[in-house]
Amino acid sequence: MSRELVYTFHADSGRAVSLRAFLKRHRYPKSALKRLVYGPDQVFLDGEAAKLTTILKDGQSILVRVAEEEGSDVVSPVEVPLKILYEDEDILVIDKPPFLPIHSSPKHYDQTLANAVAWLDQKNGREKTMFHCLNRLDRDTSGVTLVARNSLSAAILGEAVKKREVKREYLAIVEGITKERGVITAPIGRTEGSVITRQVDFEKGESAETFYERLEVRRAASNSFYSLLRIRLGTGRTHQIRVHMKYIGHPLPGDYLYHPVYDRIDRQPLHSASLQFYHPITQELMLWQAPMPEDMRRMWEGLEPGEM
Repeated sequence: MSRELVYTFHADSGRAVSLRAFLKRHRYPKSALKRLVYGPDQVFLDGEAAKLTTILKDGQSILVRVAEEEGSDVVSPVEVPLKILYEDEDILVIDKPPFLPIHSSPKHYDQTLANAVAWLDQKNGREKTMFHCLNRLDRDTSGVTLVARNSLSAAILGEAVKKREVKREYLAIVEGITKERGVITAPIGRTEGSVITRQVDFEKGESAETFYERLEVRRAASNSFYSLLRIRLGTGRTHQIRVHMKYIGHPLPGDYLYHPVYDRIDRQPLHSASLQFYHPITQELMLWQAPMPEDMRRMWEGLEPGEM
């Protein structure tokens, strides 16, 4: 299976432009250019195989053939209901339900998003390809999830994530009354003796930045308070929101790793509400949103308006 992309070069200002420079303008990262030099991808000028050093001429047709690696046989197709927000040859945007892992693990071997996408491909007669998920939400976190459908899209979007060009917003319900808004800058590292849990670690941790805004406060009958937050990430560390909110004294209820209190909800009330990014091929600015899921909405509506 391959993805073919066709461009037409139009000379501007009379300056010489190499094929490499042209593709860089189209956001091709180094890894994608390397695949054109050493394979398996190919590039053609007016139907003839070309080198990236070739100087382009006005009106030339450029064809890039992206060879996709076959998907692993370990990821078997399994029918899992998915809410698809958008799909084309290059990306797939899904409103992921809670309790669905992205990748398989010993505890969740075949009920994952990777299995669901493999089933979707089989159903639509699409060849099995590598699974490239760009924003790997935790199993119990719901919301907008972005999957690249070929190696070029994965490379371009991967670079965009590194450059913080992919904008993410979350909704979270936390315990207590937070400040109206704030920024948490506390490095995050592994908890000693664990490969899963994380903690704020000012000696060995990686820099992490979380911005939050309080949208509303509500109160339970027990006179405990909860805050509904809109959260943006400056970095993308593992469990970042969960660790940072616990660090400032406002943990997410129902978080089995960091605050296993299940009297209100049976998973952490954390939801990927929106994702904004440039389409890897068309470069169109895209914004996809997903409403608060039923379990979070039910928890929030079961609380009384809080008095500040």
